[in-house]
Amino acid sequence: SAEQLPLSDAVVMTTSGQNTAAKTGQAQFAVNFGVANMGVSINKTNGAAFNQQLAMTNNRTERQIIQYLIDNDKVLVIDDFHYVAREMQMYIARTLKTELFNGLKAVIISLPHRSDEAIICNPDLIGRTTSIEILPWTAAELKAIAVKGFKLLGMPIGEAEENLLAQESITSPQLMQENCFQLAFAAMQKKQPISLELVHFAFKQTARDYAHYERLVKAIVQGPVQGIGRRKLYALAQGSVDIYHLLLLAFKADPPVTELSMVTLKERIKGLLLSKELLSSTIISATINKIIKIVEATMPDLDALEYKAQCLYILDPFLLFYLRWK
Repeated sequence: SAEQLPLSDAVVMTTSGQNTAAKTGQAQFAVNFGVANMGVSINKTNGAAFNQQLAMTNNRTERQIIQYLIDNDKVLVIDDFHYVAREMQMYIARTLKTELFNGLKAVIISLPHRSDEAIICNPDLIGRTTSIEILPWTAAELKAIAVKGFKLLGMPIGEAEENLLAQESITSPQLMQENCFQLAFAAMQKKQPISLELVHFAFKQTARDYAHYERLVKAIVQGPVQGIGRRKLYALAQGSVDIYHLLLLAFKADPPVTELSMVTLKERIKGLLLSKELLSSTIISATINKIIKIVEATMPDLDALEYKAQCLYILDPFLLFYLRWK
């Protein structure tokens, strides 16, 4: 961070008193304060008791910081660029245009579907940037965790169980590791060989660790309080639900994926409904946007859902897993 760079600070020391007959003087001098010279200014009132105050302020301008990075061949890394306010994104993009020309090296990390935001903020960056996409973990890569881990534990596991673990871990190696842990623990505790039934049990044990999502799920199912008694109900095999509950069921339907286009959402909804009724894109989009507002109000710090260009992005695989296995 900027605070850790070896750049100079400015120190200001002041003294004050109440003697009306006193004379006031000022002196300035430099002090070596470890890593850099400090400019010190003293205001002194003679003939009076006074209180001393010492204030240190950073003298680190944006230009100094960037020049330090350039001179020392450092790379500026801006993580989670998608969280930055739009106005600040525009400012960063304008600054980068100039400083890249001066020799600055910068890396901007953002979500895949928002990787073009820096260029959108400043089209002049076209030709000055290179996009590197880091793909999510594949099912084969996740499966390798189970293959290697259970072999080291001396626990035989079938390919069907390995595939199910990889599928339900939804591109997340952390979730895969936790599911494997719960499965191994259950197998030792129950003294049973690994089976599909035991894998299902392990998933439910993992879901218990994410019970903090329960409040959020209930808020989504309830939907906005306004108009709750006038909502249309849709008939499903398991009963009638309103539009909010219906979409939540569509989100978690098979197969578990973190990107749902409007076409896919409509197909999933059609598969849930007993009737041949089709929901319009307008109704689906409006409801998704309201669900996102519910998420933001219920758990403000949770970056869970995003809807862009008629595609729903489930940013939190742990939430999707909880929806499927709670």
